[in-house]
This record gives sequence, structure tokens and C-alpha cells, in this order.
Amino acid sequence: MVPVSNIFSCHLFTARSNRKITLKKIDKNILGLSIRLYSIPFFALPFLFNPDLFIRPTDLNTEFWILVCYIGLLSYPLETVFYFKAMQKEDISLVMPILSIHPVITLVLALVILNEVPDLLGVTGVIVTTLGIYMLKIKHVHNGFFAPLIQLKNNLAVRYMLITATLISIGTVIDKIAISTANVYMYAFVSHVLMSLSLLSIAILKSKHHLHQVFKYYKEYFLIGFIIFAYTTLYLLALKDAFVGYVSAVKSASVLLTIVFGVILFKEKDLLPRIISGIVITAGLIIIKLA
Repeated sequence: MVPVSNIFSCHLFTARSNRKITLKKIDKNILGLSIRLYSIPFFALPFLFNPDLFIRPTDLNTEFWILVCYIGLLSYPLETVFYFKAMQKEDISLVMPILSIHPVITLVLALVILNEVPDLLGVTGVIVTTLGIYMLKIKHVHNGFFAPLIQLKNNLAVRYMLITATLISIGTVIDKIAISTANVYMYAFVSHVLMSLSLLSIAILKSKHHLHQVFKYYKEYFLIGFIIFAYTTLYLLALKDAFVGYVSAVKSASVLLTIVFGVILFKEKDLLPRIISGIVITAGLIIIKLA
């Protein structure tokens, strides 16, 4: 059974709001670097409270280093690159629904790689949750419900987003394997150090004239860094004990918070599609909870 409370806490709406506000003022490469860089002190905190959680780098096995280097130095930078390429080339309403299908991809990969065999109820829950998220993302597409999937054949931006979704799914499976070779806190700390190094390289290459922004907005960075620490830790703790496909679906369902806050705080319109999507997502989560 998935510890839903762990994952549901992970993608706080506050993180999305602060990122959106800050993004207007900051170069995107600098923002990507800074929010990871400023999260590192928080990832080090568990070692201060419980030194036994820290594992000397020389005591970490080869499998751990291969997996964490893949995540920190290859997968995460590639996700970022393909995501921004997709967003730059095509309307968001066409590419974002493709990203929403990654829980289903994760479910299949976990079956093949981890031999995780969910029951029919669990599979149904993942599919229903994914459908609800897809419905929410597709609300502005006027060419039909399946337009994003149809566009996979000849739209480069949509294919870029599919690559992003696949990388996220592979990364989720790798996350689970990696934490089993060390512990949640060590993996989170090392992976974010490596992510910061890879993003620093990108920032130097593409945005070196904006590097001063790494320090200029430190208050915002620390706030978002803490939120990243909180949801990453909760996500990894849930991943350690639950099926990867279930965790991926519940994590993605954090979009429910966006719906709630969007309606309550920002008085957003077009409520009917949002409410229907929210009901479908909630139904999927309930099914997963019962699995």
C-alpha cells in the first residue's frame, strides 16, 4: 500500500508558485542551478541529527556511484534540455499531456526491470489517475482528445516531451534501486550535489553573464530549496517501501493541489473541466490506496 500522505505532501503548490514568480526575474539556467544548489544544505541536515546516516564515499559501492552519476550527471540534465526544447517549439497545451503519461511508462519499466507485478486494482488506479492528469493538461487543445498522442508521429516537440517523460520514468526506477544500495538520505544528498555540478556547467556555458543571479535572489532560492528537500525526501521514503508505479502516479497527482489553490486563491475560471479532472484523479488515488 502506498503511503499516500508522504507523496501527497511532496509537490507543494507553494513551490510552483514561487518558481513561477521567481522565473520572471531570473535566467532559466540560473534558476535551475540555484534551486538545486541552495537545497544542498538542507539535504545535509539529517547527517547532523543522525551521523549514522552518513556513509563515507569510499564505503559506497560501485553500483551506487554508477546509478547516482547517471541521475545527477546525465538523466536530470537531459530531462531539463528536452523539456525546454519541447516548450520552446510547441504550445504548452500540446506537449504537457505527453508528460502526464509517465506513471504508466514507469509501471511498465518497473515490471520489466524490478519485477514489480501490481495487481489489477493497482494498475487500474495508475491508469485512472494518469487519465485524470491527462484530461487536466489537455483542456486547451482544440484538435481532439488524442491530438498530443497523434502528433507523436510528426511533431518534434511532442517527441521531445515523450523523451522527457521516459527519462523521468527511468529515473524513478533508478531512484529505487539506488536507495537500496545506500540509504534515502545519502542518495538524496549525493544526487543533488551532482545535479548542481551538471547544472553549473550548463549555466557557465549558456548563461555566464547572469551568474550573479545565483546570489542575488538567495531568499527565494532557500525557500524553494527547502521545499525541494522536503518533497524529495518524502518521495524517496515512499519509494523505498512501495511499488514504483504507484508512487509515480501519486506524485503526479499532486496537481490536485494546483487545482484547489487555483480555484480558491486565484479564482480561476473553466471550473467544470478542472472539477471533472480532479474527480477522476481522486478516484484513481482511492483505487491505488485500496490496492
